[in-house]
Amino acid sequence: MDIDDNGKTRLFVTDDKFKNELEFFNKLWKEGLMDNESFSQDLSQIVSKATSDLIGFCAYGNNNQFLGKNRNDFVQPPVLKGPYGDNYWVNTKAYVNSNGTFAITSANKYPEATMRWIDYLYSDEGTILIRLGIEGKSYIKNSDGTYALLNNIKNDPTGLTLDQAMGKWALYLGGGIPHNGVDEFDLTAAQLPETRRANETILPSLISLDKIPKLHFSAAESTQLGSYAQDIKTYIDENVIMFITGQRSLSTWDQYVAELNKMNIKGYLAIYQAAYDRWNKE
Repeated sequence: MDIDDNGKTRLFVTDDKFKNELEFFNKLWKEGLMDNESFSQDLSQIVSKATSDLIGFCAYGNNNQFLGKNRNDFVQPPVLKGPYGDNYWVNTKAYVNSNGTFAITSANKYPEATMRWIDYLYSDEGTILIRLGIEGKSYIKNSDGTYALLNNIKNDPTGLTLDQAMGKWALYLGGGIPHNGVDEFDLTAAQLPETRRANETILPSLISLDKIPKLHFSAAESTQLGSYAQDIKTYIDENVIMFITGQRSLSTWDQYVAELNKMNIKGYLAIYQAAYDRWNKE
């Protein structure tokens, strides 16, 4: 979903520019330049292949820290410019998935106790538990007041990545827990020199969050979107894979668009358009 030059919402996967993109990936697939397990493997399989020097490029963008012990062999390239001059790096997250946010529902019978728990997580002690784990087990505190991970975490003997090894002790690696996430208490892979270099490489192409519409939907709109989205998303995902792998010929593109338009795309777009128009007036 995005906004066209006239301020109207559109489903970009029906645009001819998207078709061109699929043609490019289909060309890579035919030439054997894409892993034939690209659409079925999980992260652990990718890490295993990177560790075994079976991967030359991985589209994980500024996350080379996930690529195991050989992560330093991977260098973040700049964001590529498309044939139409597009050059963007976009990353968005839901508000409730951000660090430091939480909600207490009206059904909570113990809001005071819940707030005491939240207050602890925001404290230095709580944040250290969330970010670093347990002293002596995953980290130590140096004489100068700084913190350091134990060697068995930094260089896991079983081949785990840094974040995977920390995940045995640090709660942060398991979800978006509210806490005071500051660099002082952060020794995750996000602080690795190679990660910072990767971030600096893509930073010029990063779209500012204030330029990305922050849409809000009513309860009724959310229900409608849910009923539309499942079939639409499934259809799109399945066909994108088939177009790339050649299971479906791109000569049937018009048929694909026509089939998609039968799936109440107009209703789907209308809800997004209403939310976008409201955001524009804020």
